[in-house]
Amino acid sequence: MHAAIGSLCQGSVWTIAPPTKHSVSEQSPVERRGIAPLLSNRPLLPTRSLYIAPRHGSSASCVAPHEQWGRPAFRTGPRIRYIAGTAAAGPAAAAYRQQGRSFRTGFITGKGEEHMHGNDAKKAAALLSVALSLALGGCGGDGGQTEMVSPTAAATTRSITETTTSATTRWAPALTDTWQIQLTGRLNTSYAVTAYDFDLFDTPQATIDALKAQGRRVICYFSAGSSEDWRPDFNQFTEADQGAPLSGWAGERWLDTRSANVRRIMQARMDLAVSKGCDAVDPDNVDGYTNSPGLPLTAETQLDYNRFLAAEAHARGLAVGLKNDVGQVAELAASFDFAINEQCFQYRECGAYTAFTGQGKPVFQIEYATKYRDAATRAALCAKSQAANLRTLVLPRTLNGSFRYACDA
Repeated sequence: MHAAIGSLCQGSVWTIAPPTKHSVSEQSPVERRGIAPLLSNRPLLPTRSLYIAPRHGSSASCVAPHEQWGRPAFRTGPRIRYIAGTAAAGPAAAAYRQQGRSFRTGFITGKGEEHMHGNDAKKAAALLSVALSLALGGCGGDGGQTEMVSPTAAATTRSITETTTSATTRWAPALTDTWQIQLTGRLNTSYAVTAYDFDLFDTPQATIDALKAQGRRVICYFSAGSSEDWRPDFNQFTEADQGAPLSGWAGERWLDTRSANVRRIMQARMDLAVSKGCDAVDPDNVDGYTNSPGLPLTAETQLDYNRFLAAEAHARGLAVGLKNDVGQVAELAASFDFAINEQCFQYRECGAYTAFTGQGKPVFQIEYATKYRDAATRAALCAKSQAANLRTLVLPRTLNGSFRYACDA
């Protein structure tokens, strides 16, 4: 075992395997402090462990995560294994990061390195991201100064979360795909549409499973640019992470999207999306710089954050939509798989979305104006929508499912 790597792995279970060879891996406890209760009286081999490895070369690689019995994280293969990362993953990743080296991740079993595909790869990526997120910075705080992420650091974060999911085929929405979005109220899943956009936190697992069984795609909504004081992870935001209230939306405040802590929370939300079986994510409020956020956000910081979100989603095998941010559509269309727009006909902004439709990427579009509930006015709207190749719905502003008019048959 390489001495430097060994020192990084103290306090956890480590595994050594030459990344370019499929040799039998070694695994040994190294000072089981902190995890002894979890591993006592449990066999160490054979097992499955996540690994962190250099993307190229044959040097040894440190594996920090360990099996945590009793907490279901994911299932793979003929046996169910419960796995969670330890804090040792953080120093291991940091060591590579300081050297400017990129990473790959996967599983090592008692029989050697194992390449993963499909959902197993997605779930492994999600799990590793949780481990790194917790290890590299923890959550929440006492309202003190918040660690900021520069564009260079954001790129480094993306390199850490690059995983074997790069081989996973994520959903590529088609230009003609139809959709429904509902974020409040009793969910109506009776529409014959390609995709449903539902709330990440509030949607029951059974609803997602039923939709997937019908061949539907599931887009999972969360706010990436605001804190919401009713969310289960709200207490992880520090006071310094939060700016001014969102006008008209009680309980919400703009987020400092430069914050490393904010980004870790968003990574964890995408991990949740993976674990629930979402095909894509719909991160909302990603245009804070155009509002009055009470924070020094700029067009540059917004571009960096939105590209960060897209890269993190893709690293997990998730498709991702760009929500509004019309002023940056041309610069961001290449990074996103689809767009979701609100009221571009009302504000005469729909022309910007040729940046998506020109690439064969759909634009899921919503209008809220009361006038569109009139059949004749709606017919004129739909004619313009179809000419622009947009997938337009007329919906209540609360998105509660109380009515729905679709321009697509």
